[in-house]
Amino acid sequence: MNTFLAATTLLVAAFAAGASAQVPSLPVPATSPLPPVVPRKETLRLKFPVGQTLYYTLTEDTAGSYLEPHRRIIPIKSHLEMQEHQTVADLRETDSAGLVDMGVDSMTVTVDDKPSPLPSGALAAMTALTRLIVLKNGKLEATVVDPGFNAEEVLTGEDPAHLNVLSGLGELPAAPVQAGDKWKSVSFLGMTDEHSTADVLLAAWETKDAATIAVIKQAIHGQFGTPAAALSDPKADDLKIKGWLSGTRTVRLNVEAGTIDSADSLVYMTVLLTPKGDDGKYTAAPTRMWVKVTSKTTQTSAPAEVPPAPAEVPPAPPSMPP
Repeated sequence: MNTFLAATTLLVAAFAAGASAQVPSLPVPATSPLPPVVPRKETLRLKFPVGQTLYYTLTEDTAGSYLEPHRRIIPIKSHLEMQEHQTVADLRETDSAGLVDMGVDSMTVTVDDKPSPLPSGALAAMTALTRLIVLKNGKLEATVVDPGFNAEEVLTGEDPAHLNVLSGLGELPAAPVQAGDKWKSVSFLGMTDEHSTADVLLAAWETKDAATIAVIKQAIHGQFGTPAAALSDPKADDLKIKGWLSGTRTVRLNVEAGTIDSADSLVYMTVLLTPKGDDGKYTAAPTRMWVKVTSKTTQTSAPAEVPPAPAEVPPAPPSMPP
């Protein structure tokens, strides 16, 4: 072995041994595990302070077509805008359910992009036509409608309660929920003899003006139509209705206030309209209808008072030519 290489190797080994003997090894600090992330959970409930009035703006677009028995296709297009309010009139003594009065402040309707005037007195009738009985868990227990109100003359036979944002919330779960939780609920779109259900998902928590907003998404499916009891009545309407619906709805619930901040929905419907035949039975050829309904409801501030219309001023006489 090369003498220089051997000597160098010995020196390096001696230095390494001396260094290890003189420099103590540093202790490794103990590490503590991070605390687990606890998902946020909230109990979702409506709140009904007596006397509280909330204001909402609703827009609803309907588009589709119907096929007459002699195969003619007719398009359908309408647009509705409405300002409404809901007032907590009282609480039911047995369970503190909210007795909520719905009122309509203004409404405009267009059909095929042309203004469609409301029937005489329709808006006045709707102003105090509906009281909703709503449980704190969101379940719509009953709708009390003014018996003198003729829904067919105003809204083509739909239950007016569907225009109130509370009717579309559905039943909330009893236990606290976190984002990602799912449940099932009865759905209500205001159709005649409706039997609809919804698969519900708490999609996320959001924050708006320091308030916690629960984003609730629903997948809706069901049927509606003329009740069987009504069809057996000789005095029943001359039109039998049978329909199927499916769609989605998103509701944003203010957790602290216990109120609905907004709601939007997209619903598809297929409807069969069967008139009575000469024998008094529903055996005539049906009309088929396909409809898409898009709606959005947003909570707003109280509407501004409309100033009185100015007195009519006669037009100025035409100027004389020079």
